[in-house]
Amino acid sequence: MSRLALALAVALLAADAPAPAERDRVLAEVAAQIAEAHRKADALEKQGEPVQAVAVLAAVQANPLPDCEESWHLRADLMARTSQLMLRAGDVEGAEFTAKKGLEDARNRPPSIYVAQLWLRLGEAREAVKDDDGAVNAYQSAIDAAKAALAERQDAGRGP
Repeated sequence: MSRLALALAVALLAADAPAPAERDRVLAEVAAQIAEAHRKADALEKQGEPVQAVAVLAAVQANPLPDCEESWHLRADLMARTSQLMLRAGDVEGAEFTAKKGLEDARNRPPSIYVAQLWLRLGEAREAVKDDDGAVNAYQSAIDAAKAALAERQDAGRGP
């Protein structure tokens, strides 16, 4: 997941614009912080410390983000990963809450892979509490969101 944050930070920092706008500077800084948090969380998860990994990601979620589409992508990606780690840490309620919060924030946004990730995490949380119908519905919503995002990219000529 941290590849998105890192790629966005690099792209913004490497832009040929004479002087990046304040929003872009802040966005690049926050993207770099998020990328670093993802790296730390990945390392903690590999060490068998998912609770500490969640804490690292939760801390960076408190940072304010500029009001732009790129910020929403970073936040949705962060929330999906946090939900995933919460589930691995045994915090099913927290995982579901975080996924639902991300989906609530996604309302009225175009289809994206980030929405699909959030639906996937919600499905995993529902599956963990043996809510088969809820899990199936969330997984189907993940598939639908991913298909819609892919169709939108293809329609825009950006490929798969």
